[in-house]
Amino acid sequence: MKNLIAISICIFITSLSAYSYASDSDATLKIDIEGTKNQNTMMLCVEGVGCVNMVKHNRTYPLTPGDINRIYMVDGANLRSYFQPLPDSCRVTIKENETLVVKGKLMKASNKAYIHGLECSVA
Repeated sequence: MKNLIAISICIFITSLSAYSYASDSDATLKIDIEGTKNQNTMMLCVEGVGCVNMVKHNRTYPLTPGDINRIYMVDGANLRSYFQPLPDSCRVTIKENETLVVKGKLMKASNKAYIHGLECSVA
């Protein structure tokens, strides 16, 4: 059963990420989320990117230009999704050569996870 879950996670992440890597866009995503040091299984999912590991700070990921309407997290350990309302700063349209910067602090309890102070900017 654990192998099935691990394989499902890999397929899920690969399928969501593959689309953005195929894009010729120069748009990018940068993650600056605090509190992720020991949260290796937490993934940040953004439209136009897919899901990426939140632990890897100061990395940029390819982003397909377009509207950002949803940002959520998935815990790779149990495949649980954590949705939260987007602040106005995250409801943006990303154009080529722009970078979406997502900031905040990961807060995680036994059955709940969210990004406290979720804020986005476009550079």
